[in-house]
Amino acid sequence: MEKPTPMVSTVVETDKELIIITPRKKSWMVIIVLAIAILQFSLGLILTLFSDEIESAIVKTVFLLIYSTIVYFAIKGFAWQISGETKMTFNNVGLTVMNTSFVSTKIKAYKLSEVKSVGVRNEAVSQGPLAMLQLLGISDRIKIVFGYGYKIIPIVGGIDMIEAVELKDKINGKLEIIRTM
Repeated sequence: MEKPTPMVSTVVETDKELIIITPRKKSWMVIIVLAIAILQFSLGLILTLFSDEIESAIVKTVFLLIYSTIVYFAIKGFAWQISGETKMTFNNVGLTVMNTSFVSTKIKAYKLSEVKSVGVRNEAVSQGPLAMLQLLGISDRIKIVFGYGYKIIPIVGGIDMIEAVELKDKINGKLEIIRTM
């Protein structure tokens, strides 16, 4: 008999708080492309530093700035693909969404009074370039979103529909409890 697959997300629920930690779904195609870009532009950075052919200091400085910027963002993207995770915290203070990897952390905070609804969005397509990105795992098909003011904000992606619906139900239940406190 086949065992059911466990939930990808980790849910920690207390009386006053709900914490959901979801790891980033890895896209090996993006990881390979970013690794090659990091190697190539790092080599370009090193060669620019020690090159005797480039005599102009201004040209050398421009190359250094361009190469180092590309390497920095490629390393951030690589780290997000390898070890990225999204941590959502719902409590009476508000909703905090923290995207972390071993290189960077990005925190966004929202007021619970402005959160209008939490839902699941299915963005699966069958044709075109977006379909290819979804097949390669570069773009997420299913996302948990919430209405904040007059804007829809995606919280987490890269999970299955069953898990997304279960997380949405837990979030809505906790929001009701927190709002009545």
